[in-house]
Amino acid sequence: MLRRLRQEAGFGLIELLMAMTILNVGILATVAAFNSGIVTLRRSGLIATASVLADKQMELYRSLTYGSIVLDSTSIPATTPYTSDPAWSSSQVTTTCTTPLPPECNASQSTTGPDHHPYRIDTYIIDDRPVTTYTQPPGTQHATSRALRRVTVVVRDGRNTNTVLAREMSTFDCSTALPYATGCPTS
Repeated sequence: MLRRLRQEAGFGLIELLMAMTILNVGILATVAAFNSGIVTLRRSGLIATASVLADKQMELYRSLTYGSIVLDSTSIPATTPYTSDPAWSSSQVTTTCTTPLPPECNASQSTTGPDHHPYRIDTYIIDDRPVTTYTQPPGTQHATSRALRRVTVVVRDGRNTNTVLAREMSTFDCSTALPYATGCPTS
């Protein structure tokens, strides 16, 4: 009986099971890391493409004069997520553009990026007149305001429009208009 208790037969199977369990834990952790990396790379790719689309839309406005930076009133959606965005205002700068609407007049448009993923580009344009105070000769103050247009471009995921991927904002001064816009100092 004592000899049987000292035999080590059968312990190889238990050791093998323990080694396989430890290897499984290590392999599963590696697979999970790869999966997490793939998700992160995909998300960063979406954000990079959305940033390029936002830049492209903003460049359209940078090439226009002040008076041409407007949206077509018929292209402004009256639903969320457009109206729930912090850049939204009920007093958007609008006009009537030619048909078909050029991209710079369209408040909301859907497009497919170079990655074959759908995106939604929402544009908000509002008039902004900040007051600038500066000191003139001995201690007198003079307040002035210049006409400004604030353009905000928001690029959303086309499959889930509640997900904002990129946001870009730029302010355009009335001095970019020729002739100068009403209220814009010429000196």
